[in-house]
Amino acid sequence: MGLLVLVVKVMQLAILFRILLSWFVRDTYDRRLLTFTRTVDKFLKPFRVTIPMGAAGVFLDLGPILALVTLQMLESILISF
Repeated sequence: MGLLVLVVKVMQLAILFRILLSWFVRDTYDRRLLTFTRTVDKFLKPFRVTIPMGAAGVFLDLGPILALVTLQMLESILISF
């Protein structure tokens, strides 16, 4: 179970890093960042839910939040065994 918990923790950190990248880094042409974002986005794809936030054309992506909550629940289940 320890390895699965470690994998869940790594995924949580990867999602948090992906969120920070989307806020602060606009140069997405770096091959390493592009590979990283594509990998994490493949994991986030089933969780993607977008909510329109008014007439300004702004959308809120809840995918990372849902993924983090799901991973936290999975981690709690794995630790309890």
